[in-house]
Amino acid sequence: MVDLCPPVRSWLGLRDAAGGCRLLLVALALSFLFSLPAHSGSRFDAMPLATPARSHLFSVDAAGTAVPINKHYTYLPLISQQPVHGCPTNSTAEWDAIQPSQSNVTGAATSPDLNLNVRGWNEVDESLSLVRYPYPPDEPPDRSHPLFLSAVAGSDGLAFISTNQLNDWDWLGCNCAVPRPRSPYPVTLLGLRTTPGQPIHIARRDLPVDPVGLVAMVMYADAGQLALKYAREDRVDTGYLVHLSNLCVDPNLLALYERLDSAGRHWLPGVSNDSIVGTAWGSEVRVSVRDSGSFLDPRSWQDWWQDQPPPAMKGEDVPCRARPRRRCPQRAGAQS
Repeated sequence: MVDLCPPVRSWLGLRDAAGGCRLLLVALALSFLFSLPAHSGSRFDAMPLATPARSHLFSVDAAGTAVPINKHYTYLPLISQQPVHGCPTNSTAEWDAIQPSQSNVTGAATSPDLNLNVRGWNEVDESLSLVRYPYPPDEPPDRSHPLFLSAVAGSDGLAFISTNQLNDWDWLGCNCAVPRPRSPYPVTLLGLRTTPGQPIHIARRDLPVDPVGLVAMVMYADAGQLALKYAREDRVDTGYLVHLSNLCVDPNLLALYERLDSAGRHWLPGVSNDSIVGTAWGSEVRVSVRDSGSFLDPRSWQDWWQDQPPPAMKGEDVPCRARPRRRCPQRAGAQS
């Protein structure tokens, strides 16, 4: 071991040497502190602040497991590893959580089923208006508890500004993105007009999945997108799943999702119809809808825009629905 303080032979020398030693040690300590890497994005940056009791919420114990408690926590924003330029970095929003009834999700951030940036898409030249799809007489659209995409950005049928086609995914072959055929749906990702900073809501559905009125569960979140499941199952092959992208996700919602995902997804954030899940980043927010795993056309009036005037039937409308129970023809090795 190297002795940084040499011996001295007098009291005065001892005092001077001790002072010099202290200065040297302080300098070394400061040098060490400034050499440490920044920890932006660390989960320890988000600490909970207690607020009034809400018995259906949770905490994360020392083992990293979410457990029910009778306190409501507000999570301070967690700095994302990939922040979206120009998006808010703090929030006053408070979020609840749902305990999934089942789960088979691992590696959500790299899953093409949840992260649309992994799957990818291409812009296509299709109609920027509502469309009507003929239905088999015995299989009408959902009129009991439909989704209303008009709630997302306060949009109507004239607010579509881009049409896009999401890629398929070849699970059995290359395990990679492949082009999606135009049939049965020429559009699977729709751009809704926004102004930067405007509030973004979820698609409304009047069917709670939780006793306190939550209607959707956050299956995936990053700084610029959300995947919202309108059921309690933490899986993509059942029920409605809505993807929202090209938005600034609420920092507190993102922080809560990242904490719960890291803790094993025993709980996941829940949202209600009046929740503001983020703000518009630019001139459009993109929306995609799935039913039992299949991507559908978000322009479909019967499914997602029943609160808008019906469009006229057109000869180019697709005569078949691609939901599993409708048995529409798919190409060999079709992917969702």
